[in-house]
Parts: sequence; C-alpha cells; structure tokens
Amino acid sequence: LKTEKFDLLVIGAGASGSGVALDASLRGLKVALIEKGDFSCQTSSRSTKLIHGGVRYLEQAFTKFQFSQLKQVKHGLQERKYLLANAGHLSKPLGIITPVFSTFEALYYTVGLKIYGFFAQKDHLPAARWLSKKEAKLLSPDLSDDIHSAVMYFDGQLDDARFALALAQTAHKSGAVVANYISWQKFIFDASGKISGIIAKDEDSGSEFTINSKVVINCTGPFADNLRLSANKEEEPRIVPSKGVHMVLSKDFFKGDKAMLIPKTKDGRLIFVIPFKKSILVGTTDTPYQDIDREPLLEKNEAEFLLETLKNYVRKVPE
Repeated sequence: LKTEKFDLLVIGAGASGSGVALDASLRGLKVALIEKGDFSCQTSSRSTKLIHGGVRYLEQAFTKFQFSQLKQVKHGLQERKYLLANAGHLSKPLGIITPVFSTFEALYYTVGLKIYGFFAQKDHLPAARWLSKKEAKLLSPDLSDDIHSAVMYFDGQLDDARFALALAQTAHKSGAVVANYISWQKFIFDASGKISGIIAKDEDSGSEFTINSKVVINCTGPFADNLRLSANKEEEPRIVPSKGVHMVLSKDFFKGDKAMLIPKTKDGRLIFVIPFKKSILVGTTDTPYQDIDREPLLEKNEAEFLLETLKNYVRKVPE
C-alpha cells in the first residue's frame, strides 16, 4: 500500500467494496481495498439475511402504478438466482409464510406472490401456494390461532457477513492488495485538481501514510457523503441517513424452519421474522438517524413497535 501505485483504490470492504475490488482485479487492474474496521463490520453484516427482489416493490408497482419498480424486482430476483448458484455454502432457499385473516387476503397475497414467482423464472425455487390454517400451524406452530390461513413463498437467505468476507478473500486471491483497520483521512490532489490518492491511517499503530491510485472508489455506504463532500465542498449532500433495527430472540419464540412475513404495519412497512442460525431475527424498522458516527442501537420504543406488530401474528409475544 505504501510503495505501489494502483489503478483502483476501493475504500470500504463491505459487500459492495469487496465486490468492486474482485471484479476489477479479475479484469487485470492493480487494485487496493481498505476497510477502517473489520471486514463487513457495518451495513453488510446487519441485514435481514435475505436476498430477494422486494415483495413491497412489486405491490407498489401495481397498487400505486409505479411500474418502474418492476425493474427493481426483476433485477433483485436475478441477483438472488446468481447468489444461490454461486455461493451455495453461504445461501439457501427459505420458505416464508404470510399469515392472512380473510378469504380476500388469502386470494390477494396468493395472486401477488405467484406474480413475484413469475418474475423470478427458472430459479428452481418452489412456487408460492396457499396453506390452510392447519397446514400453516404444522409448519409454524407458534402462529396465532386467529389466522384464517396463510400463503407460503420462497426467497433466498444468506450469511451476509461471511459472504462479504468471501468476496474480500477472493479479491485478495485474484491479486488485490487487501487490508483492514486502515482508514481514510483525506484525499490527495494532483496539479490539475484530480484525486491521485489518499492519506490513510493504520488504526493499530496510529501512523499515517500515502496510498497512490489513479482512481478512488467510494464504497462507504451511509458514510459516503462524508468522503464525497470532502472531495468537492461545492457538492450538496445526497444521503438522508435512516436506521433499521432488528430484535434477536430465542428460537423458542418461533419454532420451525420457516420464516414469516408480516405484510402490514402501522407505518406501511413489512416486518420479517427470520430463523438464522440459533436465533430469530425480527425487523426491520425505518426511522431517521442523524448521528451516523454513533453506533445505532435497538431503543426501547423500537422494540415496543416490533412487539406490538407481532401481537396479532403469533400465539405469545416475548416479554
């Protein structure tokens, strides 16, 4: 990092940054990839552990006539297909049950999820199907006794942190210079005003040094505006930070190997209840978040919102 000049320097070794570094190194470029903390320590390790096209986008396309959302759905489902094919050791199909409370809801979600499956095409996942109340309770015994029936469809699940780490490792094997605990401090500009590298800091020793590169790629997720505005102070902010949280609960709360989709919340979101390893994830929320340098945590009111949402869908809400 200190002595070579790179074709490409990628800042941020989450899924996007590691993917960019791998793609560029496979194309024969001399690539450096740096991360200020652990690999995938930020957004890329804090997802709902799903790879999907976005059921909500599909609903918006038809109910709000936002047909541009269909491209988003199709693209996401294509990515799901690639991920399941290329990283079978870190991903798998996951059955997701959507409880309903009337015949109309059963028909509505069955048709909608069948359309969702149509957009996937040739990915070999089971088609969406309607489940009687008895079938649904056999698969997920902790569903509420008040449900009418359910609809089950399949999406992809992945270990997000391990997948991002695998990308960084593969980039390294493909020739990229990869290092974590190296942070960006400021940009270096050449005589024409073009960025020619950065001042970096070794977070372990505290020493600073220069990394020279023809091109710098900003893959710092919610922190991207900080770098972009430091490169050109005349630009305006583009990112409005938001916070999404998950509760992590015991497997005893929601037994079985199927997930659950709650299609309606009071703020118009979807909530997932996802089995992942030895726990259950419940989330996510979506609230404004101003202080992005402060570690986001699950607040009491957010936990109460998720528990209140769960109340109508499960037999017993955890305390």
